[in-house]
Amino acid sequence: MSLIADLGIVSLEDVTASRAFNLERIRSFDCYSRFVDEAKVQAQHTYALLINKSDVRGLLVFSVVDYQPNKQVNLRQEQVCVQKHLREFFVGTRQYSGCCGRPVGR
Repeated sequence: MSLIADLGIVSLEDVTASRAFNLERIRSFDCYSRFVDEAKVQAQHTYALLINKSDVRGLLVFSVVDYQPNKQVNLRQEQVCVQKHLREFFVGTRQYSGCCGRPVGR
C-alpha cells in the first residue's frame, strides 16, 4: 500500500525525510502529516509519497509546479529514497547507502 500526504505550500529544499512526517517538528498529534490513499492535486503544493510494497519501500517528495485538470501536471522532484530488497537503496541507477543519502562506491 502506498500513501500520500499534502504538505501544503513549502519549498522542496525545506523537506527532509523526518520533516515529511512532521513539517513543523512539534510534538503534537495535530502537527503530524496525514497520509491518506489519495490527495487533491493543487498547484504549488508539496507532497510526500510513502511507498510500501512487498519488495520496495520508499519516500518520494515532490511539488506540483503547474496543474491543468484532466490535461497536464508539471512536477518538481528532488528527494527520492527507495529501499529495495530490504538492504539495497537505489535512486535511478546509482546505489545509495541509507535513505536520500550518500552514494556507495563500487
